[in-house]
Amino acid sequence: MRFQKNFAAIKSFLLEKYKLKLSTEDRGKIEYIARTFWMEGLDLRFSSIGRGNASSYPSLEEIFLETDRQGRQQSYLSSEELFQWLKKFQAENRLIPIVGDFAGLHAIRDFGRFLKVNGLRLSAFYTSNVEFYLFGRPEWHRYVTNLQSLPIADDAVFIRAYFPTYGRPHPLNMPGHRSTSLVKPLPAFLADYDAGQIRSYWDVVKP
Repeated sequence: MRFQKNFAAIKSFLLEKYKLKLSTEDRGKIEYIARTFWMEGLDLRFSSIGRGNASSYPSLEEIFLETDRQGRQQSYLSSEELFQWLKKFQAENRLIPIVGDFAGLHAIRDFGRFLKVNGLRLSAFYTSNVEFYLFGRPEWHRYVTNLQSLPIADDAVFIRAYFPTYGRPHPLNMPGHRSTSLVKPLPAFLADYDAGQIRSYWDVVKP
């Protein structure tokens, strides 16, 4: 079966090339993810375990076909140029997921040390909606301290997600979209934080 052949290649890649020590639980979770992509294909949707909310989110096909505010398709499958760029990006092992706590003592700071050792600077930070759950708690200040420890490019940006259930509709929300994606300058945020201008979560996500 094609899935079994492809999954065997995935395991070989992880175990033989990268020498990862995967537990039985690790292997089971990797197979679950790979099988889900294989079975659902373009109908794949995000869902939270136990919440039955998949219908609230777009399918993978809808995401690929989505356009920006100027009506242009921007997914990596929308052009040969973008596909080849991402293929090269992945082949050069530049896409490295990091699991950690935004307000913890290790993940972000260790990543920052890696960037500095290799003469690199952060250009984009995807937060999703994590900051909403940190704001107003002691973890918020630890998170910002972690950000301040990073070598940041002058044009670095946040990529954020805002949901209207957080208090008010966002003026940049597109009709029919459940959330609003935001691209905001990272250095300006840190400057506002140092100046005491971040007094509410709305100050983080406002236009």
